[in-house]
Amino acid sequence: MQYFTCKQNAVVQKEGAKKVHRKAFTLIETFVAVSVLMTALVGPLTISQKSLALSGYSRDKMTAYYLAQDAVEYIRGLRDDNAKQGSTWSSFVDLLSACQAANNQGGCQVNSSIAGGGPNAILPCGALCVPMNYNIETGLYTTEEVASTIVPSVFTRSVVISSPPYDPSFSRELFMTVKVTWKNDGIDQSYSVVQDLFDW
Repeated sequence: MQYFTCKQNAVVQKEGAKKVHRKAFTLIETFVAVSVLMTALVGPLTISQKSLALSGYSRDKMTAYYLAQDAVEYIRGLRDDNAKQGSTWSSFVDLLSACQAANNQGGCQVNSSIAGGGPNAILPCGALCVPMNYNIETGLYTTEEVASTIVPSVFTRSVVISSPPYDPSFSRELFMTVKVTWKNDGIDQSYSVVQDLFDW
């Protein structure tokens, strides 16, 4: 007759027979292994998720910077064209009347895809400016209505023209503030550019 005893996951035969070892993972060992594996994976996955969110924010902020600079350059171009044509500084100021803070608290919208400040190139915002639209064919942001190739964007751009804050009586200079706003992950974001415009 043979007798068996159990010792720590191994069954040993008594009467000089060979030893038989049986090893297996217990449920607790399995849980420990899975938790170590999950801990090792959570860190890199969190980092990659944050990286994707930050890259989206960086893309939007860069686009906002270019949209603000685009409006600045467009208005500077109008000033330069005005001077080249021999028009007076006051005619340039009148062209920007929709943007002047005294006339319109919301400022104006500038459609830089319309050359030379033609009709509908500078429109008053009223209380709030509406979001810009994106033209898929040209790759330009515009204030044109949504159509088959023009889709809504998340960006809103406003331009406010005022007298210089340090000397409001100075009539040969304008103070221009361009502000681009958008939402990133539900959080309001904005980027502003402030420029002085001088009479040539």
